[in-house]
Amino acid sequence: MTAPAVAVRDLTVTIDGRRLLSVPEASVLGGEWLGVIGPNGAGKTTLLRCIAGRCTYEGSVQLGGLEASELAARERARRVAVVPQHPVFPPGMAVSDYVMLGRTPHIGLFAFEKPSDHAAVDAVLGQLELTDLAERPINTLSGGERQRAVIARALAQDPSVLLLDEPTAALDLGHQHEVLSLVDGLRLTHGLAVISALHDLTLAAQYAERFLLLHRGEVVASGGAASVLIPELLESCYGTPVSVLDHHDTIVIVPPRPGRPRARPPAIR
Repeated sequence: MTAPAVAVRDLTVTIDGRRLLSVPEASVLGGEWLGVIGPNGAGKTTLLRCIAGRCTYEGSVQLGGLEASELAARERARRVAVVPQHPVFPPGMAVSDYVMLGRTPHIGLFAFEKPSDHAAVDAVLGQLELTDLAERPINTLSGGERQRAVIARALAQDPSVLLLDEPTAALDLGHQHEVLSLVDGLRLTHGLAVISALHDLTLAAQYAERFLLLHRGEVVASGGAASVLIPELLESCYGTPVSVLDHHDTIVIVPPRPGRPRARPPAIR
């Protein structure tokens, strides 16, 4: 039986005596998309940081059946790539050089890029339709182009797990779907395990297969849309009434306008 790409058990994060996160159990198989949802301060980013090895925690995080805390930082970086909410773009750095940074875990200390590293970068640039922009300074690109470059850098790591922390926060509607559709296609073709933290619940519902709903650092619910994306649970976490609508096989989650009655949600299929 194949081990999950990510398996979390009895995970807790405590800072200055305050428990910020408690996740008894969660797992993601290769090729699955887990949406981590919840209001601000729920612990979404903290969970992603634990999986990426960027946060001190108690409990177990396994990557492909191996205890992540026992892996060298370079080996962990080969397995897990992160698309952060606020990526840093070095001024004047060419797109191809930025994407090459993703190959760092595969390049030895004081070593230089090998032909295989350049081939990997060229392949990713082509895959994300960035080849024509390879020599452009990354800070001159549009928001959607820069976000594709960030994903290209992550994919250049050749990871088995892709972590997305609010990857569409600064993008318009068209670029939001462009980026997430791209990730979805790569998930299916490469067998990537994708874990994303998204504020937009409708957007999350269109791409994630399963959900982990967090509130105040605790797991409120986990599972498919039918068991997690229901008004009572969402209202208790977000503190506002919501309607969950099934519109042409797309789940739409909206708060009602003040003074208007809430729409009666149909059953989620």
